[in-house]
Amino acid sequence: MYGKEKAALADRDNLTPDYVRFLVRNGRGLMPAFRMTEVSEEELKALAAYLSAGPHPAAQTK
Repeated sequence: MYGKEKAALADRDNLTPDYVRFLVRNGRGLMPAFRMTEVSEEELKALAAYLSAGPHPAAQTK
């Protein structure tokens, strides 16, 4: 078990936009780095804003 600090990114409440952008551009562990041709700066800015405003628990299904 990884524990809360290793939870899915959407469930985290301790991410900053700078940290998200760094991880996307540089990768970490098994996560590869993503080039600007794969994730644009505009997309990355939106993703970083969303994740840093978390947590965003998954919608419950019936």
